[in-house]
Formats: sequence, structure tokens, C-alpha cells
Amino acid sequence: MSEFQRLKLEPAYRKVATALTERITAGALQPGARLPAELELARQLGVHRSTVREALRELESAGLLRRERGSKLMMVSRPDRKVVASGVTRALKLHSATVAEVWEARDTALSRQVAVKLLKPQLAHDPVVGERFRREAVAAAKLNHPNVVAVHDTIDDGGRQAVVMQYVKGRSLRQVLDETRRLTPELTSHVGICVAAALDAAHRAGLVHRDVKPANILLTPDGRVLLADFGIAKAIGGGEHDLTSENIMMGTAKYLSPEQVRGHPLDGRSDLYALGLVLYECLAAQVPFLGDTDAATALARLQRDPTDLARLRPTLPRELIDTIHHLLAREPADRPRSEERRVGKECRSRWSPYH
Repeated sequence: MSEFQRLKLEPAYRKVATALTERITAGALQPGARLPAELELARQLGVHRSTVREALRELESAGLLRRERGSKLMMVSRPDRKVVASGVTRALKLHSATVAEVWEARDTALSRQVAVKLLKPQLAHDPVVGERFRREAVAAAKLNHPNVVAVHDTIDDGGRQAVVMQYVKGRSLRQVLDETRRLTPELTSHVGICVAAALDAAHRAGLVHRDVKPANILLTPDGRVLLADFGIAKAIGGGEHDLTSENIMMGTAKYLSPEQVRGHPLDGRSDLYALGLVLYECLAAQVPFLGDTDAATALARLQRDPTDLARLRPTLPRELIDTIHHLLAREPADRPRSEERRVGKECRSRWSPYH
């Protein structure tokens, strides 16, 4: 069994839920159709009954199924499967965050699964949030890279801005770390290679991501690693008006670079510092800088260097430790430049079995 399989990046119930959702959105299961009993459905799908129960519960909460009155059987509902644009039909909510919801959807014109990132209703009329949301799509659309979540289109869904993007089966690195706490050196190096490649593509396109963190890194069961969420990306050199005040730090406090904390101009080396923080956490089960508040956490990186990874995990490859600490140099001039592709080159040649 591969390491990616052991991480259970796609739970069994999610596979069943996705398969049933595809059949409903494609019209193979019409409204009013009665599903077989749980035990029979489990037999047909070759999974455990509890897996079917979890999948049905998820689809019921999403409004795709409803329980037949006076029976334990489930029926296909007439859900709010709104066609948002160009034959894109959203069906199942996958995730909800502060600014947006992510829905599993189907592009009927091209017969493919997609994801729709939809601005929350209460933010639909906020011009700053709306413009930042639009810029995410514009920024990501500039990139065509296997380690970047692809953007297909931007649409309007009843006055709410939405982005149609690549559907990624799997889980975020944040979800994985919350369960496993830390990763092996081999998997950590693989994540480093892939995210470094995605960042290299972004930097060559003139973009700084500014929010590299485990929640924005997606892992798939077949071993792919993709970088998502360019919501606060900015053009290198500040060609466009920034939508944030000069004294506001953009990004998550634990993963800010020193220059972000200081409010200095950013280039690709700021993203590489954040990647170093992510890789450090993958190996140490904690970020190197923490405080009682977000402000204290952010300021800690200006006051001390991270604890040597060799002290926390003495068996780690020395090359891996040195590369991560190189990324975490306090001064940008002391870090590797993204153009040199040092991260990917060293990881690939020295300690990744995936390449």
C-alpha cells in the first residue's frame, strides 16, 4: 500500500457520494426514483453498509436525497441544482469558509466534474471582497501547470460571483496533518517539490501567492499535489492597486514571512519562506513560531530563528533539514531564489522516491 493510500485521501463514503451525485446530476437517477435499501446498495457497490449510510446522510443533508415517508428508503429529491451558467449545475456543497463556499458541480456541456467556488451571499455586494475574488480567478487563469488548480471560467450566480475550477478528489494538507500530525521525509519532500514547482510557475508569471499554507495545498489519492487559492495573490512590483491597506498583513499569521510582518514589498522569496514553514510543520508536527495571539505569532519570526529540525527529529536526512532552514532564512537575500529552482532540484535528486 502506498503512503498516499494510507493517508485515506478519499474516504470510501466520499467515493460513493460522488458516484451517486454524478448519476443524479447527469439525469441517470430522476427525481422521485427510489434507491435500494442500504444493505442492497452496499452489495451492489461492493462496500460496507456503514459506508453507504455515511454517503446517503451526506446527500440527504445536501438536499439531493430525501427519506420516503414512513419508510427507511431514500428517494431522489428535487434539489436546488441550480444551473449557474454555461450548463454548469452545482449539486453538493464540499466546503464552506469565511468568504466562499465550494460546491461539487457538473459541466454538462463538456461532461466533466468541476468545482464551483461561490462568494457567500452576505459578501456579494462588498466591492473589495468581490474584486479580490475576481482577481483570484484572473491570477490563477494565467497559470497552466499540473501543480496549480486550474480555473475554467468566472460566472455570475444570481448576483454572486463564482469561479468554475478543476475538481480535485482528495484532501487538503491541513486535514491530513490534523489527523497524522506529521509526515515522512519522503512525502514531505514530494510536497515540497510539487509546491515549489507551482510557485515557480506563479513567480515566472509575475505573481506572489502570499498565502501558502497547508489548507491551500491539496493531495490526491494518485499522488498529485496542487496549490490552490490565489485570493490574495499580487503582481510582483505592484502593477495593480493593492486592495489591502499598507498596515494590514495579508495571509495566515502562522505562515507569514518576516517581510510580510514588517510590511515590506514582497517577491517570490516570501512564498518560499512560507513553504519552508509548511515543510517544517510536516516534519515537526508544529510550526516553528507560535504565540498567545496572532500578533505574537507573527512577531516571533522577527525575534529568533526556528529550532533546528535535527534536534526534533535526529534521523531526518541532513540535506532535507538544510534546505528547509535555507528557506527559513530571516532575510530574503539569504534564501534561495525561486528562479534557481533549488528546492525542486535538491528534493528530486537527493531524497524523493516519487520522482
